[in-house]
Amino acid sequence: MNIDWPNTASARAARNACARIQNAGFEAWITGGAVRNLLIGIPPKDFDIATSATPEELEGLFAKTILVGKQFGTVVLIQDGHPIETTTFRQEGPYPDGRHPAWIQPGSLETDAHRRDFTVNALYFDPIQQRLQDPTNGIQDLHAKLLRAVGDPNQRFQEDHLRILRLVRFSAQIGFSIETETAEAARQNAHHLPRVSAERIGQELDRAWHTPSPVTALDLLSDMGLLPIILPEVEAMKAVQQPPQFHPEGDVYLHTRGCIAELSNAPADLVWAALLHDVGKPRTFQLDDSEAPPRIRFHQHELVGAQMTREILRRLRFPNRRIDRVANLVRDHMKFRCAPEMRPGKLKVLLSRPTIDLALELFRIDCL
Repeated sequence: MNIDWPNTASARAARNACARIQNAGFEAWITGGAVRNLLIGIPPKDFDIATSATPEELEGLFAKTILVGKQFGTVVLIQDGHPIETTTFRQEGPYPDGRHPAWIQPGSLETDAHRRDFTVNALYFDPIQQRLQDPTNGIQDLHAKLLRAVGDPNQRFQEDHLRILRLVRFSAQIGFSIETETAEAARQNAHHLPRVSAERIGQELDRAWHTPSPVTALDLLSDMGLLPIILPEVEAMKAVQQPPQFHPEGDVYLHTRGCIAELSNAPADLVWAALLHDVGKPRTFQLDDSEAPPRIRFHQHELVGAQMTREILRRLRFPNRRIDRVANLVRDHMKFRCAPEMRPGKLKVLLSRPTIDLALELFRIDCL
């Protein structure tokens, strides 16, 4: 199959690296997300190579290499100034910790494909000979816009629990639906996610939020039963009623979902702030029966929510600077309602904050 190879510096470097490896008598294929994205018209950001050459043989071919996972057959080649992650074809043993294989052995392209996560990521393209290898029928799923696990989906998710969140992220990123058995296996294995480091979970959520459709990611987290496990504070928003005169859309969760639906390719910090801006409402819910009819109130929910935001992002091992940024957005999200009555000096301070663009966008979507 002919693929229109990009004329970017990183693409030229990847092609040159493949040529160098092939000229030394080894196989070299571009694989993973780069091939998938090229086939659906998304410019790849980086390129990975799968090869029959060992790390030691690659070190002999390239003037500069970086060992990032030699025990897994992975090295980073520096070609034309560009880093290219390159992995030897391999086959793997069981994953006792739900993240890393117990053993790795050299393999073939075929065995390498069958250890991968989803069929659309198990495609191999030779940019020199213009050849495409598809051992797992990924092209068929690509045309159907389906995310399907390679082989037995339960086994794939039990091998690496983080693949469940990668599934969510890919769906939000490329707009593909999830094949039925794959989705069910993700639900059945969701209880394994606490075994994954909190930092890795936070990183995957970050990537899922910074996509064309972060609301797709949120919907999948909810539908597959992941929210109670990784973000129970967001799950707690469901069925928390709001004053209908101000929120005809429904409960706190539905309002929050509506805010997320307004965002696309937004900074992850803005999506986090939108997700958590009302996270304090379940804890501050009050029914004020001094009025008729009784009125729902959430006294200081923004302050409670800011503190909860700090706790959530600390749990996910976020750096302090980002925690402060998102928590401050949550804390201040009600202030703009009072802007017309503010003294000029106080308004100037509010508008001069470095996160003012994010704060104004959060205010906009909160008002819709």
